[in-house]
Amino acid sequence: MNGLVGSSLYDSLNKMVIGFLLLMPLLIFQSPEFLHDFALYILLASWIIGMLYWALSKLILDPIFKKICPYIFCSNNLTWINRIYKEIKEKYNIGYRDLIEGKLSLKEYLEVYYRVQKNGLLGNAPILECYSEFFKNIIIVSIEWILFILIYLLLHCPCSFYKAAKYFTGEDGNGILIEIIILILVIFGVLGILGAFARKYTEKKIYSLILETDLLGASN
Repeated sequence: MNGLVGSSLYDSLNKMVIGFLLLMPLLIFQSPEFLHDFALYILLASWIIGMLYWALSKLILDPIFKKICPYIFCSNNLTWINRIYKEIKEKYNIGYRDLIEGKLSLKEYLEVYYRVQKNGLLGNAPILECYSEFFKNIIIVSIEWILFILIYLLLHCPCSFYKAAKYFTGEDGNGILIEIIILILVIFGVLGILGAFARKYTEKKIYSLILETDLLGASN
């Protein structure tokens, strides 16, 4: 599969899956018959919501989360880049003497990236970048739903533990099924944690691919 075609396909799937995750807590309460009868509409709605979310994320959410946790949400992490840069140079014994002091700046890494791109050697990097963006959105969506649920409970749940227990189990007639709440929290908690590890792994794969391609090309 061509890298650009592949990245476009994965980008579209990315938006649809993110849109579906945004809808999922609402779909849990629907019957199997409803999900079956409206499956096509659900997928279409997921894609539209994913597109809108992507635009909103770029304008508002990305800058916020990058300030809160740049280690996970910022691309081109120089700490990871230089660690991988050093490992590759040690592996192939390239310029070993300047390993201690030789570090890449962000400008230098971007120059390397565009040099590799210009030579048509990006390989799977565009697809990996789509993966990385997808995992980042998974983390953000998970955090948003967990916060939404906790805020909702805080606003609607009675203060005392005894009343809260009756509220959750539905004994007071206005309860919420605690099993569904726990299920949603667990799902998005696990997704958020897995997304963080997957994002870190994918970003490192991108840096390794770009730097190794450039260093080996320069050494030949």
